Formats: sequence, C-alpha cells, structure tokens
Amino acid sequence: MGFFLELAYPQDMAVRNAYFADYAACIRCVVDVSTLDISDLNVPDMDIHPNPTNGSIVVQAGSSMLGERYEIVDLMGRSILQGTLVSTQATISLEQFPAGMYLMRFPERKGPAMKIVKE
Repeated sequence: MGFFLELAYPQDMAVRNAYFADYAACIRCVVDVSTLDISDLNVPDMDIHPNPTNGSIVVQAGSSMLGERYEIVDLMGRSILQGTLVSTQATISLEQFPAGMYLMRFPERKGPAMKIVKE
C-alpha cells in the first residue's frame, strides 16, 4: 500500500489517501533544479564551458556521445533548441535567448540533464 497527498477538485486542501500497489496509480516526481549545484547535474563523458555563459557554450563530448540528439529546454520544459552532436567539440550559440537557466538533455538517453546558466 502506498500513501500520497491528493489534490483534487472540488477540495480546497490536500487530502492524505492510499492505494494498493496493483492499482497502478500514476505519480509525478518534481525537483526544483534552481536549487541544484551545476555538479549535481552531470552527463557522463561530457563537459560544457563556459558555464555560466553570456553567449555561446562549448560542448566537449566523448566519442560515446557522437550522433546523440540533444535538446536545450527552459525551466518550463519548452524546447528552445535542438541538434545532434556530430563532433567531440561543438559550439552552440545561446545569444538569442534571454538570461536564465536552461537544461541540455539527451532524449534517447535515460539520465541526467546538464544545467546551463545564461547571464
């Protein structure tokens, strides 16, 4: 049996509830990435610099990352840039985007995203 807090219409408060595991209820895990250190979000065999940046970033990737599709998303999860790593060193321009925090993720890989700070 699993316990959870339920937010449901028309209630105006969170209610503690429980389901048996075989009900297969959906869950949503949330993390506030703005509280994480850059070292908390690392993709193995990859480095991004400078980070923070005020223009472009240089992605240094190991050969295991070649051909991987990447996506840069804002903190609302909206895709702002997509591409494919075709060399072990790639320069990606973020100049047209406003200052803020972004995540570089690799949709085909199950793993962490890299935090990018644009000044």
